[in-house]
This record gives sequence, C-alpha cells and structure tokens, in this order.
Amino acid sequence: MITTEVGHTVDVDLASTPTTGYRWYSPALPAGLELTGAVFTPAPGGQPGDGGAQHFSLRATAPGRYRLEFVLRRPWESAPAATRVVDVEVVE
Repeated sequence: MITTEVGHTVDVDLASTPTTGYRWYSPALPAGLELTGAVFTPAPGGQPGDGGAQHFSLRATAPGRYRLEFVLRRPWESAPAATRVVDVEVVE
C-alpha cells in the first residue's frame, strides 16, 4: 500500500519493453486520483530496443483508499499478458 496526502503525487513504475508491442495501460481512475503523466524511461546504459520502465504519475485529489489495476497488453489484443495491482491510501 502506498500512502500519500491530498495534493501530493504518487509515482508507479512498471518494467516495460515497448519494442515487443506490449505496453502498460492505466486503469479507469477513481475520482480521488488524477493522472498527471505517463512516460517510458529506458534503462540506464541500455541499447536500442532494451527495456526500461513505464512511469505513471498520479495526483491525489481526495482522501480515500483506491485500488488500481494496470494491464500489460498489445494495443490490438484484448487479453492482458500481465496485471499489476497498486493500492493507494490518500489521507488529509
């Protein structure tokens, strides 16, 4: 569980190799969290085509407990190859 305060940012990093066609998709976010950024960062010293991390930044806008389920899939496929669950608690 990640705990943060209203107005603060939560960062989620997920291992990713987008050259395989797979990428992480963020869930439909609850009203208390707002997506402020989603970028891929290559691994330090990596070669072209190597993996890295897909980085999601979320801003907490309201107190509560939230469960986020990120899915790893190719855009043309509906079934995910993997899922990652992140629990977030936002306090005043």
